[in-house]
Amino acid sequence: MVYDPSMLFLLELATSLAIRDQESMKNLSSELVAYCIEVLRQRKVLHPILVERTLIYLLALKKRGHETGVETNISLAEIIRVVLSSQQSLFQTMAVPLAHSLLALGQVDPKLVLEEPRILFQVLKKAILLPEAQASEFSLCELLVDTNDGAYLTPKLYSMLINLLGDFATLGSVGAEWEQRNDVLQKRVKASRTPDKPYLCTSLIADG
Repeated sequence: MVYDPSMLFLLELATSLAIRDQESMKNLSSELVAYCIEVLRQRKVLHPILVERTLIYLLALKKRGHETGVETNISLAEIIRVVLSSQQSLFQTMAVPLAHSLLALGQVDPKLVLEEPRILFQVLKKAILLPEAQASEFSLCELLVDTNDGAYLTPKLYSMLINLLGDFATLGSVGAEWEQRNDVLQKRVKASRTPDKPYLCTSLIADG
């Protein structure tokens, strides 16, 4: 696969122009989104650098669309499925910028990343093995806990979150902070959102 810097330059320029303001989003985002989605579909025959940057630009368009009130029709769940279905080498290339972009989207509005929680946590669990993705993933978990006193933590989401944090503890990525962060998590979750087996938290701490 030949790397053509001019393609990347044009894509970056087009994205920069599109995200300037609401008017530019209305006029430019639709065709640009369609192009980015097609690049991701053709990812197997394109250079990984182009694919990686396209992913970043596509999620930047989604974020800017939300900020400006312009509908982009970008499905985060579909993007995540594309990443998950990629070969391991390409997955590793895409997973790190995806983790960074997910955090950026969550900081704008947590609902943006909760389109399909199951597929979200599926990619987070797979990407947790990549050190470059871990900080963004853990920050996203904290964001879901801290926003509106854990209002987004349904019982199902709580269970997936605890499971992911258990993976962090197993990896030793958060070290001594694990027990403290887990305590904060439990304090912020209302009783109605507590999972059926609350002893899970205790066992994870012990195992970690």
